Amino acid sequence: MEPVTWFLTGEDKHSDSFRKNRLNNTSYFWKSMKKAIGENFGNFSMYTAMNQLDNHDHSRFMTRTNMKPGRSSDKKGPEAADEGINKGIFREAVVLQMTWPGAPTLYYGDEAGVCGYTDPDNRRTYPWGHEDKELINFHKNIISIHKKYDEFTEGALIQLGDTKAKGILSYGRFTAKSASVIILNNNKKEKEITLDLKPLGIPKDCVLERLILTTEDGFDIKKEALEVREWTLTLIMPAYSSAVLRY
Repeated sequence: MEPVTWFLTGEDKHSDSFRKNRLNNTSYFWKSMKKAIGENFGNFSMYTAMNQLDNHDHSRFMTRTNMKPGRSSDKKGPEAADEGINKGIFREAVVLQMTWPGAPTLYYGDEAGVCGYTDPDNRRTYPWGHEDKELINFHKNIISIHKKYDEFTEGALIQLGDTKAKGILSYGRFTAKSASVIILNNNKKEKEITLDLKPLGIPKDCVLERLILTTEDGFDIKKEALEVREWTLTLIMPAYSSAVLRY
């Protein structure tokens, strides 16, 4: 899922480089994802592919959220991998991981907030007794959403929104009986977002239920109703946030 790290952090999967032209580039994200899916996977393979944000060969995704390339052998040392991280961006990535077609696969410690540059720094000891309990609770909730609703395990994927909207990513997952909308705002400021949901196949006028909202400060699973009128949904998304809405 390297296009995810390009879009959300501008970094490559090893934290060796940062490219500003890839950061928040929605059009480039979709082109890269479609190319990867089209060239490497058929539908059956795509739905069983391991969706990883990182692993034993790559830098930790949490570290990439600081958007500063580095290695543990650099002068600043491995401690720099923990500096300037953005948990809001990390939560966005996990929401995408859990709602994209495929089999979301966690690398140990990601759920507890482990940082680290590429191998061997990415193999740090699990932080027993010092886990980020809020992140663990967040993972439990987003995993529960993934497992509970069929559209996330077997539903189709459809692109939504304007690909020219910088830092805004939205898509739908749907089956014949259900549909969900996923929205990410990877900008430093809140954004008003308007989406045309007609391609999703939901009624012209209906109500969506918010299952989860993530921000820089944490996450909220309090249910909230959002009205759709003439297939149009308008909402305010906080900075570095994501939301899962369900019909």
